[in-house]
Amino acid sequence: MRVVGPMLELTGIAPFFELVSWAYWVLAGFFVWFAYRANSDRRRRIAVVAFIAIAFSILPALSWWHTYERKAYAAAARAHYEKLCAERAGIKIYRKVSGVKSLVVLKPLPPSTDADNFNQYWYGDPYSGPASDIRQKATYSTIVSRLAPIDESKSGEGFDFIEVPAGGEIRAKRPFVRIWTDQGSRVLSTMEIDAPTSRYGISWEDMSTEFDRKYWVSASRLAVIDTLDQFVVAERVGYSIEGGLGSRAGGRRPWLTSHGPMTTCPESSSYTDRRFLIRALDPHGARSE
Repeated sequence: MRVVGPMLELTGIAPFFELVSWAYWVLAGFFVWFAYRANSDRRRRIAVVAFIAIAFSILPALSWWHTYERKAYAAAARAHYEKLCAERAGIKIYRKVSGVKSLVVLKPLPPSTDADNFNQYWYGDPYSGPASDIRQKATYSTIVSRLAPIDESKSGEGFDFIEVPAGGEIRAKRPFVRIWTDQGSRVLSTMEIDAPTSRYGISWEDMSTEFDRKYWVSASRLAVIDTLDQFVVAERVGYSIEGGLGSRAGGRRPWLTSHGPMTTCPESSSYTDRRFLIRALDPHGARSE
């Protein structure tokens, strides 16, 4: 009987369970030896030994079956995730645009709490960012940051400002709030406005199906939309898989802990959406609107 698996090894108590496993078989051997010595009748001896052997085999058999099911489930989950990555994930730019200095949020990331990180069926777009009480603010801050990376090799300015609907984590008396960061600062500056002035909007969407979530897979779409004609200028479709399949061993927060190169496609980081938007709208290029 082997009760130690990858998730138990994360907890640091794996040696204890290994010891329990050895003690279990030593105890089984003792009972078989005792039954053999205590019964002189050959048929009775065989029957009692067989009964003890079967009784002690039930738990290891159940453990083996559980391990087999877990491995089969993990293999099916990985296969489903990789199929989605190969067939659907990626970035598509349908219209070339440059010189865009600001954005309006048409559909924001939904607000969340840390409890959502443990919910297999939380349809809040785990790919685009971890569940937290400052999720929306952190995303907006990254988009307009003057210090964050603009590609894989350098940092620099993003968009001048972003306009977001009031509500959720952004409270205001007017319908919209304009957000920007000051030069050399990570601090957000805000201004309440009645209506956005930005032509290009962005929209986040969780596209996960119930079948996806059965395997701890989330599907995400970020679209850039020209509000003048509702044309989708570009879109990023991404997938993530919770590598531990919901395990909380070692203090894991499933959707938060499993967010790296082996569990997201395209590979997701804090600046993935920022880079995509800069690539699609090129705020540093000559204006083409």
